[in-house]
Amino acid sequence: MADNDQPSVAYVKALVKRLESKYQGVHNMIFDVRRRRYQKQRPYIPSTFAKTAQVVLTPLVFDFINRSVALLGAVMPIAHVTPVKDGPDAQKNSSQRERFFNEGVYPRMEEMNPTHRKVIDAIVADGMGVWKIIPERYKWGEIVPRDDQESEDAWLLRWKEHKRKHFPFYREHIATETFYPVFDEEGLAEVCEVTQRETLPLARKYNLEGNGQGGVRRRGDEHIGAVTGDEGLPNSVKFIEYWSREYFMYIVDDEVLKVGENDCGIVP
Repeated sequence: MADNDQPSVAYVKALVKRLESKYQGVHNMIFDVRRRRYQKQRPYIPSTFAKTAQVVLTPLVFDFINRSVALLGAVMPIAHVTPVKDGPDAQKNSSQRERFFNEGVYPRMEEMNPTHRKVIDAIVADGMGVWKIIPERYKWGEIVPRDDQESEDAWLLRWKEHKRKHFPFYREHIATETFYPVFDEEGLAEVCEVTQRETLPLARKYNLEGNGQGGVRRRGDEHIGAVTGDEGLPNSVKFIEYWSREYFMYIVDDEVLKVGENDCGIVP
């Protein structure tokens, strides 16, 4: 596959299969820490002492992670932007971007949801925290129509309030064990997010039905929006969300639910 070609379903599924095998050991360690954190992992006792030894479960791992998260998550990260070249113009540009992130992006993200704390928790417990930054520039930049009897000043004020209300970026925490990155010489090149999702909402949104073999398939256009839950659907399905610098694709079984160009130019 050439770099700019739209990926096929076969390519994405083969990539996911390889990545799942590659990261299996890491994910097993993540799940082991979680079992110990919530005291679901019983300590090993040799059979010789099994009848006489007393099992002791302590909150050591749970307490250590919580204290570390509280310490690291007390403040938002501080952005530092390196100027692209020497000179006052480049320095001014980098300072403006630092101020944009430190005074605009990070505080506003903290207002929207507790994503920052979830990421810090994952960094401590899983060894890696993942978030997905999604541009919402369409909501932020949409035209606010002017009322017939509205003054220009009142209209401009209402437009400014609209932009402040709809921040152009949204950040979502991604569970570490569902994240499969692919890197090249330029950095993050491709990402697969693989999750198990409830089938019924997906069937209603993407017009799916059971395929008679425990999976799903597309239905005819005459059935759009008519999902009742009696279509032979499984309880959950494997949902693959694929992103590259050029394209994105959502896949369930062999069905492409959504595909298009990534007009951001980078993996979100």
